[in-house]
Amino acid sequence: MSKIDLSGLSTNNSVSLFHKDIGIKVTRQKDGTIVTEKINSMNSMKAMMQLLKFIFVFSLFRECIYLFNLPKLLYHVPTAFWIIYTLIAIIIVASDSNLCKYHGAEHKVINWYCKKHNVANLENIRRSSRINVQCGTNLLSTIVSFQIISSICFSYFGIHVPEIITAILPLYVYGIFPFNALGLLTQLITTSNPTDEHIYVAVVALNALTDELLNKQ
Repeated sequence: MSKIDLSGLSTNNSVSLFHKDIGIKVTRQKDGTIVTEKINSMNSMKAMMQLLKFIFVFSLFRECIYLFNLPKLLYHVPTAFWIIYTLIAIIIVASDSNLCKYHGAEHKVINWYCKKHNVANLENIRRSSRINVQCGTNLLSTIVSFQIISSICFSYFGIHVPEIITAILPLYVYGIFPFNALGLLTQLITTSNPTDEHIYVAVVALNALTDELLNKQ
């Protein structure tokens, strides 16, 4: 089977992996048992769709502030929103150590698969990085970086950076260094090195997903 693109989602007791319309969620129950289930990958897009709505609304808002010469203070509202929104998301994730470990395990599995495409096992995954360039943390952090730069340019130099740059461009460059530098640093907070129990859940999810894709061929 040729290499596939993976995305993932973690909670404080599960790892979900997705490829296109196929998703696998693996959960460790309180009694230690592992439950594997097929899920609709569209559910993983809900957060992204909400994020895109915020981007559209605040981009339109900022352009109106500039075009109609409204009070300059309003121009910085989108920047303040994205900073607060991102900080809250980081605090929520970082406050749950189990979530951070599953998040790290999710990244390790995806990184290993994308680089090696070999059979996933605990020994292989341990050596993989817990930092993932395609993580949603990178996207939020890149948006924040662009918004801060835009506010600085407007406040100190009177330059309005078009929203196609400050809001849309991050969607395409958040996986590219140095645009995602802040996000990569932030992942040191939102992920932590997982134990073998956390890695095992992620490995089961990956193996189940690849088996499902093979069965579809």
